[in-house]
Amino acid sequence: MTQWLRLWHGTATDPKWRTIARRSGQPIPNVLGVFVLMLENASASPVRGVLDNWNDEVAADALGIEASDVT
Repeated sequence: MTQWLRLWHGTATDPKWRTIARRSGQPIPNVLGVFVLMLENASASPVRGVLDNWNDEVAADALGIEASDVT
């Protein structure tokens, strides 16, 4: 069975991403990429909504960025 999660219209253009990007020193695409990976992880967790077995290095490899950028 295919698993899914839902995004709302406007998720990618929400102004909060600019704030997070500025505060973290990361470009908005990195912020959005990490957010989506976190949603996927939390949605697939045995306790839904919990970041189960989250790993910054694995996330970074998936996005093609450095682990320190994820952190």
